[in-house]
Amino acid sequence: MMDISVQGASYLPSAQEPMVPQNSSQGFSQAMGQASAAGRGLTPAVAQSLMYRSMTTGVPNGELDQYGGYSAVKAMFDANGGSYSLDAIPAQQRQQLAQVVANTGVGDTQLLVNEGVALAPAALAAKAQSFSNTAAIEVGAQAASTITSSVAQSLMYRSMTTGVPNAEFDKYGGYKAVKAMFDANGGSYSLDSIPAQQRQALAMQVASTGVGNMSAPVTEKIGVSSAVLQAMSSNGVDKATLEQIKQKTSGFEQAPFVDSNSYINIFMKAIGS
Repeated sequence: MMDISVQGASYLPSAQEPMVPQNSSQGFSQAMGQASAAGRGLTPAVAQSLMYRSMTTGVPNGELDQYGGYSAVKAMFDANGGSYSLDAIPAQQRQQLAQVVANTGVGDTQLLVNEGVALAPAALAAKAQSFSNTAAIEVGAQAASTITSSVAQSLMYRSMTTGVPNAEFDKYGGYKAVKAMFDANGGSYSLDSIPAQQRQALAMQVASTGVGNMSAPVTEKIGVSSAVLQAMSSNGVDKATLEQIKQKTSGFEQAPFVDSNSYINIFMKAIGS
């Protein structure tokens, strides 16, 4: 994965250290006093916020200097078990930081790929002026197709019921990126949270093909036909499970069998996917 990060040059530790004249005890005391005063407001929470931004969007030297410089902030972060993995940043905060990188074009573009956020046109143009390898920049931008909260919601609802092909997730940076957007917008993993009409359509697809979360047709009172059960048996589903599904959906109106290998996505139109 490409990482066109520019923030690393902004805060070399050496730039944060006070200049102390050699063999000058007065200068040493003065410098240490300044560093101590600057770092008085530094807490683990402040250090974490600054380091997360340093890893993604970048932080101006002047802001780090308010807390004793990069070295002091990093030391506080490390002392409290700070992780330098992007995955360690909470999902909502990670999405917000990704949006900053996308809008400004400054920061760790790996975050855009991970979160499925595309560079804004103005940011892409700015990067093209800053770097000679414009082809690599365009590839990185295309690798992170824009994902919206509504797209994430639709994909996650399908993932919870009918299933979603990996290739479809990959268009938006993969399952983790879609889930992060869903979580950041308060997404729920309860079938009850899916709107009734959409839930009914998804349940009908599961009942018709035998592929997906069988709790959906049970909840929606949709019967599973013997043809569907036979198809599930051919796909390796054990007899005990098949019998349980048959019992739980008996007495309900049965859904028509549709061969999942040649299934035409008629139900997806109903859920706006």
